[in-house]
Amino acid sequence: MIIAGVSSGAGKTTVAAGLMTAFSRLGRRVAPFKVGPDFIDPGYHRLAAGCVSRNLDAWMCGDELVRPLFLRGARTPRNMFGMGADLLGQPSAPADLAIVEGVMGLFDGVSGSDDRASTAHVARLLQAPIILVVDAKATGRSVGALVHGYRTWDPRVELAGLIFNRVGSSHHAEILCDAVRGSGVPVLGCLPRADAFVFRDRHLGLVPVVEDPQGVQARLEILATQIADCLDLGLVESIARSAPPLAGVPWAPPSFTSSLERTEAEVSEPSGVTEPEASELSGKTPDGAPLRIGVAGGPVFSFLYPENLEVLAAAGAELVSFDALTETLPEGISGLYFGGGFPEVHAGALSANGALRREVRAAVHFGVAVYAECGGMLYLSRAIDGVPMVGAFPFDVHMGDRLHLGYAEGTALTDSPVALQGKLCRGHVFHYTAVAETIGSIAPTWSPMWHLKGRRLDEIDGVVVGRTGASYLHMHWAGDPSPAHRFLAVAAAGPRRRAERGAGPRAGREGKPA
Repeated sequence: MIIAGVSSGAGKTTVAAGLMTAFSRLGRRVAPFKVGPDFIDPGYHRLAAGCVSRNLDAWMCGDELVRPLFLRGARTPRNMFGMGADLLGQPSAPADLAIVEGVMGLFDGVSGSDDRASTAHVARLLQAPIILVVDAKATGRSVGALVHGYRTWDPRVELAGLIFNRVGSSHHAEILCDAVRGSGVPVLGCLPRADAFVFRDRHLGLVPVVEDPQGVQARLEILATQIADCLDLGLVESIARSAPPLAGVPWAPPSFTSSLERTEAEVSEPSGVTEPEASELSGKTPDGAPLRIGVAGGPVFSFLYPENLEVLAAAGAELVSFDALTETLPEGISGLYFGGGFPEVHAGALSANGALRREVRAAVHFGVAVYAECGGMLYLSRAIDGVPMVGAFPFDVHMGDRLHLGYAEGTALTDSPVALQGKLCRGHVFHYTAVAETIGSIAPTWSPMWHLKGRRLDEIDGVVVGRTGASYLHMHWAGDPSPAHRFLAVAAAGPRRRAERGAGPRAGREGKPA
């Protein structure tokens, strides 16, 4: 079933995470999902359901991958919380229930002219019934007209149930239920206004679970009790079980060479080290050992799609995590992957870990393959609002007053660790921060990474130097795994042997499996 909303802020995450927790309490195996590009809500799902939540994005991954990604998620390993061997573990028994949280309003997609990449679009691809969450605060009988519009707007989607959120009283609930009695859509329950299960938020949405897992868990337990008291869980489950069976093959990360771009071009960098020959392409070192890729984790860098890590692991890479707040680099790494997150919130603590900043700066200079998305780029900059960061790039970043949000198609302006010049990649941007200088004019030895184009978006973004590339663009490698495979090829061509002898950046610790 899909939990949709009449708009952003209607209470989709509250209802979806509450249902996941409530059904898990009843012993159901719940598979969680999120429509569209999002890193924060899936963290709440994972805590509620006990397994990883997958994004279903018809724009970034294409219509043809929505069902395979869904089928993989419905068989997610129960212990899949890390980035190492668990990523390729054997699936557990299939889930009893699949709960998909929508994005924005039910019909909100890429544009106003159609519902491409909307919740309704994904519902059609999955043939899934929809439960609509209605924010009932400050409304009464008029909700009947609203429900009528949502029910009749697109006959290809099934509006199977209603949940009223932020209901003021039992009298208010009676008015709402009376208003939709003739709509043919059953009311599954009414949730009261209650601050006890309102999650904390900040400039980009909810506060990530990794920053306060105990606090979020406590609120989920309160929410699950409220959900069980106020909603007809039996009717909710029957709606989910009314969905027809889905045929198809679950998505699996492809083999290393199946989508890798092969070229004789060199990666632009001072040492002029070329990529390996096609016969040498592998996620392993020449002696057969897996490439060690350090993945930034902890409370700061939690914005990574699980499929990105699965593609790297399936190619043979050994993924090891490190907490940028408190730890240093794992030993023997051939590459570094920084995802997104909130370095601007943790700037002081990141800056205080001077040992890691020096190691990362040395890794960039030494020629280790480094790829950073959004928050990772901020960390590699010279400073965030005056607070010193790694200093790998000669520019500062600062908090802005405008949200940059939306899908984008990037054309590679130069060779980078994830793309050859001219390569087209799809992704999304989501940030308030801005680079103080104009990228492309910061230094003659540094090149801009992408030309990004999207709705109301046409700009140069990111920076490349040597084997390091960073930008605001978040990519989903299930839709196109070639950037991941190129990253491993570039890592394999790097200064691995010197790093293993201790001449390069390393820590005096083994690191833990990511």
